[in-house]
Amino acid sequence: EGETPARYLTIWQPPILHYKNYINQPAIVRMASFITSQHELANLADPNSTRVPYSTYSISASLAKAVHGWDPDWISEDWHMALKCFLATAGRLNVTPIFLPVLNYSPEGESMVQTLAARWTQAKRHALGFSELVYFHDHLPRILRSVQDRRARIRFLWRTFFLWFKLMMIHL
Repeated sequence: EGETPARYLTIWQPPILHYKNYINQPAIVRMASFITSQHELANLADPNSTRVPYSTYSISASLAKAVHGWDPDWISEDWHMALKCFLATAGRLNVTPIFLPVLNYSPEGESMVQTLAARWTQAKRHALGFSELVYFHDHLPRILRSVQDRRARIRFLWRTFFLWFKLMMIHL
């Protein structure tokens, strides 16, 4: 009683709004911040969306321990942790929204050019998240073989397809 169902299979994700330095951002960075924030809100509000944690999220210590914690060698630790948890739970992981926004800064420099360069550096780092697909493809066959129940295997494949598609669409 009083427990959240499936809390050990859940990552909680608030919307991340890059508005702390919104006024200081050049117009193009401001527009990117606005679009990113709106995308995050829409994704969290859609009950049918496939969600991937982004930047600031919460996870139970039990789930983190079950997947041996965070791997320091991965730049996109949020996606990597989500994929580790998804695979370790045979696709039963849920990313559940928390509708209490986290305000964040966008990269900022001393001048407009430095701000644009900082945002470009951040975008290149985000693009490295594509390497998560290699990790996903590498571990997928092993996890698929370990799922013995036919219904669980079908559910895993169904959820895997939508997660794979989401990761691909973000990077295309």
